[in-house]
Amino acid sequence: MKQVYALKTHPFNHRLYILITLAFFLMSSPFVFAQVPLKINYQAILRNSNNQLIPDTRVGIRISILQGSVDGTPVFVETHNLFTNENGLVTLEIGGGDVVSGDLGSIDWMNGPFFLKTEVDPGGGTDYTMQGVSQLLSVPYALFSAKAANAFSGDYNDLVNAPDLSGFLTEETDPLFSNSAAVNITGEDITKLNNLSGVNTGDQDLSGYVQISTLPMVVPDNEKDPLFDVSIAKGITAEDTVRWNQKLDSYTETDPFFSTSVARGITEQDTAYWNHKLDAEVDGSVTNEIQTISRHGLTVTLSKDGGSFTDSVNVYKAGKDIEISADNTISVRSYKVGDIAFGGIVIWVDGSGRHGLVCSKEDLSTGIRWYAGTNGRTRAVGDGPYAGFMNTSIIISSQVAIGDDGGDYAAYLCSKLVVKDGDKSYGDWYLPSKEELMLIYRNIATINAAATAAKGTVCESEYYWSSTEYSKEQAWKMNLTTGQVAHYYKSYAARVRAIRSF
Repeated sequence: MKQVYALKTHPFNHRLYILITLAFFLMSSPFVFAQVPLKINYQAILRNSNNQLIPDTRVGIRISILQGSVDGTPVFVETHNLFTNENGLVTLEIGGGDVVSGDLGSIDWMNGPFFLKTEVDPGGGTDYTMQGVSQLLSVPYALFSAKAANAFSGDYNDLVNAPDLSGFLTEETDPLFSNSAAVNITGEDITKLNNLSGVNTGDQDLSGYVQISTLPMVVPDNEKDPLFDVSIAKGITAEDTVRWNQKLDSYTETDPFFSTSVARGITEQDTAYWNHKLDAEVDGSVTNEIQTISRHGLTVTLSKDGGSFTDSVNVYKAGKDIEISADNTISVRSYKVGDIAFGGIVIWVDGSGRHGLVCSKEDLSTGIRWYAGTNGRTRAVGDGPYAGFMNTSIIISSQVAIGDDGGDYAAYLCSKLVVKDGDKSYGDWYLPSKEELMLIYRNIATINAAATAAKGTVCESEYYWSSTEYSKEQAWKMNLTTGQVAHYYKSYAARVRAIRSF
C-alpha cells in the first residue's frame, strides 16, 4: 500500500520554494519485514524567488533527519546531485544518496519526533542557499517494522519471560515400551545401523555367521543335460569368448552389383573428406567456390576475389577478410565488441560477425551545442542501428535552411572527421542515434578498456548528444556510464563521440 505524508515547512529565509511529496511504499504481508528496503521515496518541485519553476537543471540536495525538534540532532545525513525534469520536479530515494553521517537502518523510530530537513543548491554544488524543515507526522511504518523490538524468531529459547516447563517433563513409564526390545537401543546402535552397507566395513561383528569357505562345495563330474550336449554352446571354450570381443567372421564380397558400383572404390580417406562437405549447393552455382591458383616465383594468386600471397609468411591474404594459414586452413575474418578496426573501436556486430559499428577512439568535443544557432524542426527522428547516418545528413541540410551561424555543432563536427588507419582513411563518420548511443552504454566497460589500450580516451560519466531530435527546441542525449536518457535544449553543451558503419 502507499501512504503519502504532507510536510509542514519550518519558516526560514530562503530564495527558493519547495513543494514536497514524501511517499512510503509498504507490503501488506507481515512476513516480508526482513526484506524491507531501507529507502524512502521523495519528490519536490523547485521554484525560484519569483515562483517560477526551475526545469532541466542540475541541483545539489542535502537531506537530514533530525531527532527531537526542528533544531534537533541529525541522526542521518546524505547528499544527492541530480537533474530536475521539465516541470521542475526532482525525484530521489532517501537512503540512496552519498551518506555523510548516520545509518538510516539503525534509527529508532519509536524515539521521536523526527523532522526532515531539506537543503538545496540550485547551482548543482554544495552551496546550499535554501532549506526547509518538515515534521514527519507519521512513523515510516515499513522501516519501524524492520526494527521491531521483540519479533519472535520461532525458537522457544528466544522468548522473553518464557514459562518454565521443566515440571511437565517426565521419564518414560509406559510398561509396554519398558518390556520391548526397543528400550535397550542406544545411540551407538543407531550409528552402527547407518553403516550396514551389505559388506563388512569393519564395525560389524560377523563372527557368529557361517563363512562361505566352510560350506561344502558340490561340483558335478560332468554336464548331464541332454539338450546342452547337442547344442552349439557345448564346444565354446575360454579362448572363443576372448575372440568374440574382436572377431569378424571371414567373408569375401561377391555381390556383382556392388563390384560394379562406384562405392567399390571408396577409401578411408574418402570418408574423412565427407565430414567437411556441403550437403547441398548454397548459392545456386556449382563452380563459383572453385579457386584457380597460379604461381609466379614465390607469389601465389587466387582467382576468386583476387588477392595473392607468398610462401615466406605464415598467414596469407586471399581477398577481402579471407585468410589462409600456414597449414592451408582458410577462414573468414569476423569481429567482436572491443576490437580495434576500421579506424575506431567495434561497439556492435550483426549476426554474421563481419558487419557492424565502430565509435571514434576519443571524444570529438567535451561540450558543444546540438544546433547551428537557430531552433527549428529538422525531422531527424530516426533511431536504431545505422539511423544516425541519415539523421546527420538531415540535420546539416535542415540547419542551412533554418539558420546556420557558421559555428561548429555536434552533427557537423562528426561529418568532417577523418581518421587515418595505416594506408586507409575513414571519413564517413556521423552523430549516433539514441539507440546507437545505447549500444555504447551496454558495452561501456569493454569499449573503455579498448580505448585505453589504443591510446584513446574513455567515455566519461557525462551526457553525449544523439542525432535523434525530440522537438523544435530539444534533442535526446544520454549518460554513457549510467544509461540515463533525457531530452535537453539544443543550445545546451554536451559531449560528442562519432561512429561509422563497416
